[in-house]
Amino acid sequence: MATVVMATEPIAEDYRTVVCPFIDVIDFENFAYRAQDEGARGAFDWEFFYKRLPLLQSDLEHPAEPFKSVRLS
Repeated sequence: MATVVMATEPIAEDYRTVVCPFIDVIDFENFAYRAQDEGARGAFDWEFFYKRLPLLQSDLEHPAEPFKSVRLS
């Protein structure tokens, strides 16, 4: 339950905030597990495929801050 509270805390502070969990990868060829890179960002496209997005310079300068906007590719 503590994880749910931690994930929803930013929403309680600002209702315009969107929270997205880290998405790890399981290789479809050999089922190898790879954790997501710490601090990486990503988005789902309109076909619901998850895509990795590069970090912006402002993200690197303030890694603890939320991303400024949500982007779909």
